[in-house]
Amino acid sequence: MQGSLADEDEDQLSAELSNSFIQTIENKLNLIEKNVDIKEPESVIHARIQQLEVARLLVNIHKQSSFILVKATVNLGKAYLNINYYQQAFEHLTNAFKLNSSLLNKIEEAKQYHSNILTLLGRCYMEGGETDDALKLLEKSLKMNKTILGEDDYSNSIIHTLMARAYVKKGKYQEAIQQYSIVWEYAEAKYGLKSKEVAEVFLELADTYDKNKEYKDAVEFQRRAFDTFKEVGGIDKKKVATMAITLGEMYGHNEILDEAVAAMREARA
Repeated sequence: MQGSLADEDEDQLSAELSNSFIQTIENKLNLIEKNVDIKEPESVIHARIQQLEVARLLVNIHKQSSFILVKATVNLGKAYLNINYYQQAFEHLTNAFKLNSSLLNKIEEAKQYHSNILTLLGRCYMEGGETDDALKLLEKSLKMNKTILGEDDYSNSIIHTLMARAYVKKGKYQEAIQQYSIVWEYAEAKYGLKSKEVAEVFLELADTYDKNKEYKDAVEFQRRAFDTFKEVGGIDKKKVATMAITLGEMYGHNEILDEAVAAMREARA
């Protein structure tokens, strides 16, 4: 009887120590997550590698959910993608995709995260120049995201933006404009017409129209972006000046010289 009680006490102590250690590791994970985005790119990679090592310890030794490992692997893949290390990004994102696939019927959050991984893989292909493969993955991601979160969820706009950029890379400007127009609808619905988010879409539309030599429309959206950014405020002066210079160049394409000169003056203001 006494031996049984002693064993129970030992098991309880072991469980408490294990839980305490797990909590310490999870606290370290949270600390890494909290501070990583303010660091330089090299430090981000180092922190994400640390995060992945901690996640492996939690999953493989302490039998925590494998979803922790999925998220840590995605974070490292995204960090590599952000500094254009496409091979390393593709490797980690593919590993995360495979692991997450095994969790789709076990963890509800894994379903929505699957769309996130597909989006990042699509971005990886797109930025690496493989636009056809990128569009296939992004279309799958969009369909999945709409099924899980709904047609009106703002996260759909992120996928539409990447699809637009893929079409621009392919030289299919009308298709890109269609995608940016959808992004505009999402941004206006969430933030309002007079917002930085809508102005950013106007800049993308202006650039796409300019690439397609539709200079009148390019000027219109560059002007709208410029005016919106000035109206909402809080924009870096260098960015405003760059927009004004681009606007002046677009007016020049349209041979509207007075407006071109005025825009250049605004750039110096």
